[in-house]
Amino acid sequence: MASSGSSISSSSKEVPSLAGLSVKTFYESQRKAIAPFRENHLDLCTAFAQSILDRKSHLLIQNLPKGNYCIFTTGSDGRLEKLSDKESPIELVVYSSDSSDEETLLKLQEFIKGRNDFFPEIESKNKSSKLCETSGKIIPTRGLHSRFLAGDKKEYENYQKELISQIKNMSTKDYTTFKKNFVRSSMSSLFKSSKFELTEALDLKNGIIYFDGKTFKKKATKYSHLRSIQYKLDKVICDHIRGKLSEKESFEFVSKMPANINDLIDYLSTNKLLDKISVEEKETLKKAYNLSLMYLHIAQNIYVAMNKPIEIKIDESQLTEFQDNFTSTYKILQKIQ
Repeated sequence: MASSGSSISSSSKEVPSLAGLSVKTFYESQRKAIAPFRENHLDLCTAFAQSILDRKSHLLIQNLPKGNYCIFTTGSDGRLEKLSDKESPIELVVYSSDSSDEETLLKLQEFIKGRNDFFPEIESKNKSSKLCETSGKIIPTRGLHSRFLAGDKKEYENYQKELISQIKNMSTKDYTTFKKNFVRSSMSSLFKSSKFELTEALDLKNGIIYFDGKTFKKKATKYSHLRSIQYKLDKVICDHIRGKLSEKESFEFVSKMPANINDLIDYLSTNKLLDKISVEEKETLKKAYNLSLMYLHIAQNIYVAMNKPIEIKIDESQLTEFQDNFTSTYKILQKIQ
């Protein structure tokens, strides 16, 4: 297991890195290190992630020509909850209503070449693309959490409108596939983790978190907890879009959606979409998400600092709450149809 005496230490003649000092502080007193971030980690994260994207946006605008296209990001970058673009590079998508903008795509590929803060593979989409699919998988919700970075904002609106249209007109078969492969699958992982049956990324019984950036199944709380909340809320959003809303109403609804999960829960509640769970349960869900996200970020940053797979033993004072979060999250999400 990683410890304060591991490879992050430097010789007495070297100036220790900020990452190394942070890891050392965490292992010296885990409880003291995380105390300032327990309650408002997600809010701090949102502000920090936005500042990172603002800088990336500025770079893209400076280095790319104007044209009939837009560039945006999705996933955790879109939700403004990513703190490490070294462990998890920013994903970019290029969209043009008419056709793929080859010139822009080539310039963008040249710009990010050799940079480890951008994911090397760029998605290129147009109006004829299957916007509800990514890498051959049906997952309509990635685009719903997208964030504009550069290009023509009108094109970004065109993308959102076309995505909404495709979500509304998605076949029952495809929508069922999405729910099976992502919503129900993530709920199954949550349930198995809460029962101590799934231990590859998180040994909840003994309070050990595992993280290896090169191994899909060892990503701390990402797939064992966070994904279940994300996908369940995504289903609520898609159900709403596929319901009685017009495309104009759907666009307004999506345009106003906040980035981070806590604010999204409030937004969905305001729109009467989470009426089956109580105010107290909504707050429990927020706190549970916040804690798991904090531990994911801790694991990611220790991994980056140490440059090898790591383990974190959760402080005994935090373990019972951490375990209870998984059980309560499952019970609450079960109420959301």
